[in-house]
Formats: sequence, structure tokens, C-alpha cells
Amino acid sequence: MPDYGPRGLVGIIGEPGALEALALVTIGEYWYTLDKHLEEMLVYVDHRHRRSHHARALITWMKQQSELTGIPLLTGVVSRERTKSKCALYGRMLPKVGEFFLYTGKKGSVTSTRH
Repeated sequence: MPDYGPRGLVGIIGEPGALEALALVTIGEYWYTLDKHLEEMLVYVDHRHRRSHHARALITWMKQQSELTGIPLLTGVVSRERTKSKCALYGRMLPKVGEFFLYTGKKGSVTSTRH
């Protein structure tokens, strides 16, 4: 029986037991096409390393995975914290192809975990 399970890659920065940053990409596709893309599920930089170049390194790593596999990379910023600066970083490193919007309804809300 063929194996059609999810495929993923994890990029990690830091020594064993001292995670500094990571990125997770999987092979995905939208419901309306059979075309595959590398879908970024997570880019995380530990708060102690936010002034490093780790985010840039992870974006570069994801782009390299796209080049190596020949599968386009789909990544972006969905955040309520420092969104403008995060989008600026991505915009310097990748072409923009759209935007996301979030509506929470009259009683709904999205709160930040850090103020």
C-alpha cells in the first residue's frame, strides 16, 4: 500500500538542550489543486535570541529547502505582536503574494500572550 502521509522538515538552531530557534515545513496542497507547496507551519525564535539573525537564517533555510526539492515555499506572518517588523523582514527576503485578515465577531477576541 502506498504511503501518502505528511512529510516535513525541521530546521533547528542551537545546541542539544538549548533550543534557540526552529522552523517547521510540511508538504501541503490546497483543496482546489494537486500542486504541492512547502507550507511553513512554524518559525520560532526564543525570546533570548530575538536580536540575533536567527529569523533570517530560518527563512534562508526554508528557501533552500524549496530550491532542493523544487517545491514552492508558502510562508508568512500571522501575528498580533511586532507584526509590522516581521512583515518587513519577510518582505525583504521573499516576494509578497497576498495578505491575511482575521475577524473575531462581535464578542470574539484574539489576545496577545505577551504585552
